[in-house]
Amino acid sequence: MRIVLGLVTLIVFLAMIQTMVPTSAQTSRLTNANGQTSRSTTKTIITRDAKRETVTAAQQTNTVTEAPTGFDHGTNGYVSQADIDADRVVFEERDDIEKGLGPVYNAQSCAECHQSPATGGISQIAVLRAGHLDSKGAFRDAPGGSLINDRAIDPSIQEVVPDSENIEHFAHH
Repeated sequence: MRIVLGLVTLIVFLAMIQTMVPTSAQTSRLTNANGQTSRSTTKTIITRDAKRETVTAAQQTNTVTEAPTGFDHGTNGYVSQADIDADRVVFEERDDIEKGLGPVYNAQSCAECHQSPATGGISQIAVLRAGHLDSKGAFRDAPGGSLINDRAIDPSIQEVVPDSENIEHFAHH
């Protein structure tokens, strides 16, 4: 019985292989009005039915939109270009005490740190973070938060790492 079952399985498998014909695929790159690139792949799948002596072909198309890349100050299509431009003005605006800067801070505008390769990009500035481990081994921020700011509007309130904090780390902001 096992031999017969094994032979039947083998015959079915061989029949499946015999009816399969290689597929062909064509990939194309498309660019929409916002400059987003997508990749469209069309596969043609051909199968042959040996019993009915028929050949069928089916096409399957998959389109994947690639993530936006680059920093060109242009919209990614989710918000208007006018909103992007207005937000960039606020992001690049230098603050002072009259505009609400302080009492402690690292820079006078967001763009002072976040400007690589363009406004809103990654930061090339390393910031100091501090904290400690609690009794269960979990990290806990220093009082006031883990970020220890570099500057203050008055030297008497300049932040320093408290003696109670035994973990200090420089990280990109």
